[in-house]
Amino acid sequence: MTAGGGREETGDNGAMLRFRSGPSPWLLALVLAGSAPPTRAAAPFAFVPAHAVLVTGEAAKAVARGCGFNPAKGDKLIDIEDAELLALAARLPDYLAGAAPEAAQSLATNYFQLAGYANRKQRVICVNAFPDASRHPGWRKAAVAGADGGPGAWRVAYDVNARSFARHS
Repeated sequence: MTAGGGREETGDNGAMLRFRSGPSPWLLALVLAGSAPPTRAAAPFAFVPAHAVLVTGEAAKAVARGCGFNPAKGDKLIDIEDAELLALAARLPDYLAGAAPEAAQSLATNYFQLAGYANRKQRVICVNAFPDASRHPGWRKAAVAGADGGPGAWRVAYDVNARSFARHS
């Protein structure tokens, strides 16, 4: 257990996964791998488990702001549930293929920060993607600004209730 009441676990590849609550490490690894192991090779887009983190606190607020939301106005950060993460992962490759094909090509190599966010109208998962973690050594704890540039740096907000993408930048 972490000081915030969550848990830390080491994945099969040695990567440390941190959770407040919500997605279990095995589910996150499957989702970020693109699919269950038997079909992983067939997945057209693949996330790398060591390249993703569920951010909390100020980092989560910064990721939400980067997606166009303003937690300072009384909105709140939320835990991401397993089903919500699965729905996002299932829809993200197709969404990006249509909305931002160059960003879709970066799914296999990018690094990702995810944050749950809710306001009076929406419950969203904000995704911050960037291409080069070596330029951001604290990326697992601090939000990375989208200043990396190029198609590998992008943000998207997935509206959990509408099961659609609300914003993309």
